[in-house]
Amino acid sequence: MVSHIFKVSLESDFRDYWTTGTYDEATVRFTPYSTMTDIGTPNQLIDYGTYYASKTFYDSSKDRQVLFGWIREERTVDDHGKPYGWAGAQSLPREISLGANGIRMLSYPIPEVASLRVEDSQQFLTWHVNEGDNLISVGPTGTTLDMELSVRVLDIPASIPGNYSVSCEVMVLATEDTAEWTSYGVMWAAGNWYMPNTEILADTYSVQPTSNDDPRECQGFCQEDANCFAYTYYQNGTCQLKGKTGPVSSQCTTCVSGIKSDEATTLSRLLYTNTIHSSLSTIDGHKKRYRAGEIPTAGYTQDQVFLRAVVDKSVLEVFAEKGEAVISRRTYPTRSDATNNYFSTIGGSCLFLDYVGWNLVLE
Repeated sequence: MVSHIFKVSLESDFRDYWTTGTYDEATVRFTPYSTMTDIGTPNQLIDYGTYYASKTFYDSSKDRQVLFGWIREERTVDDHGKPYGWAGAQSLPREISLGANGIRMLSYPIPEVASLRVEDSQQFLTWHVNEGDNLISVGPTGTTLDMELSVRVLDIPASIPGNYSVSCEVMVLATEDTAEWTSYGVMWAAGNWYMPNTEILADTYSVQPTSNDDPRECQGFCQEDANCFAYTYYQNGTCQLKGKTGPVSSQCTTCVSGIKSDEATTLSRLLYTNTIHSSLSTIDGHKKRYRAGEIPTAGYTQDQVFLRAVVDKSVLEVFAEKGEAVISRRTYPTRSDATNNYFSTIGGSCLFLDYVGWNLVLE
């Protein structure tokens, strides 16, 4: 049986989704597999970032389907790109394929992207980082980069606490004093303690403002409050703490939620990007946010994830497990020394394995 991919761009949230199924050429009818949910559910996003209005073409010379998308601005511009004179950026060309199960859509940069690497800039590194260690500087420095590595979380407890959370993080476009930096990485979290795109509908007994656009601050408020059973963070900076009257949840593409528990039954792997500290500018309406999406675990080593990231000045594209999860973001550093890269760990210990980095020729 031949699987087909159906792709759609939704104006409701300006994001692109996929589903897989069968296609009958005689009736011109696509039928999703019974295991697929409706278009518009978060686990069927092509890209967890600001990726939209993608187009594909068939490359007959190499028998592949190639996908391009539009990476929208994350700062205020008008319909004509003012005051910057332009708005948005084209993504890297990505080859579309199906995962090992023949159902999940993957997208990953075409091999030709590697021809842009400056070979004599290549850097290699493997490093063990504990929370609280000094930042580990990695090269090459610059604003156009291609980075490949695996990250492994260490010492996962046999009995996982309900509030377990460890992040292995790579900082890019960072100033030497880390006044500006953008990051990407993988968070291992107790199954119900960090749930992207989810809203808890239980009664709200407290509403807390957050000091920045980071759902983990809301998570911390719930952890510290003995009365809190669950939380929901909204992208407008609102943190709602929930009582023990549920929880009932619903889909919400601008929410993150979590539920307290004594012990976790599952461990989620989340690909994330963080632009909260990406720019010192306060006048451009930057949407400095933390975004995350789940990386499937079936067929992979649970404690390790392969990552590739491509940086092109204001564009960051991050791929986990060869395209099982993808996030594309925009970032706008203001300082000329925002060219450094660092390894960091939050909440535990991480091993950064087989890191290779290159500068790119993109002009």
